[in-house]
Amino acid sequence: MSDEPLAMYRHARAGFALPAPRTWVLHEDPQEQVAAAIVAPANGDDFRPNIVVTVDDLEPGHTLESWQEFTESVSPQLLDQYLLIDNELLEQRGHPVFHRLAHHANPDGVALTMEQWCTVRGNRGFTLTGTAGTMDLLDSAGLFAEVARGFRTDEDDEDAEETDR
Repeated sequence: MSDEPLAMYRHARAGFALPAPRTWVLHEDPQEQVAAAIVAPANGDDFRPNIVVTVDDLEPGHTLESWQEFTESVSPQLLDQYLLIDNELLEQRGHPVFHRLAHHANPDGVALTMEQWCTVRGNRGFTLTGTAGTMDLLDSAGLFAEVARGFRTDEDDEDAEETDR
């Protein structure tokens, strides 16, 4: 558990909500497919930890598994020094979630570690990515996990309402 105070953030257009650190800077829709980028305050380090949510429109018939196989096949071309450390299939709110831990470097050569949680609802793929400098990951890992546990899509909320009836 993190000491960072959190507040629920809902992105109405993209259809998700998550607990976001109150002191971090939120950028909504900063670029295509990036619904939210939440960045830690500047503290003089080479890299500011961040949490990013991307939403991909998937081709009909794409499953979580096929989407993640594709993602893993292109990651070495998209991310400098990409190295998959670990992955696993989890379940959250009755839906499968692909969890990935990987290393890469930013354009300045700073070693980064990212943790991702990916899930599919209908024809949309949601990816929550927490990234920190590799040497600082332990400072952010608990926060990233807490945000991931609280991540929900609008469909999750609708499912919960149906169950409550």
